[in-house]
Amino acid sequence: MARERERIGIFLNKANAYGIPESNLFQTDYLYERTNLVQVCTCIRALGIEVRMVDLVMTYHNYVYCCCCSDSQFGSLYSAVTL
Repeated sequence: MARERERIGIFLNKANAYGIPESNLFQTDYLYERTNLVQVCTCIRALGIEVRMVDLVMTYHNYVYCCCCSDSQFGSLYSAVTL
């Protein structure tokens, strides 16, 4: 049981480090005790949106790099977009 709580905590820490705001995270007890699954789903949805956004940005960067930029131009563009 303690191991399950620990794993939920690790998930929450990783989600927060990935960029999910505190307001979209949930308390460990919400999932473990199944008391507020709406907030759990909100967190998972926010994580999915964040992953999709990162994927879109990387796809765009790869497209720009392959089609129209030299290595130095791509580096400048990447720095400007990720600020």
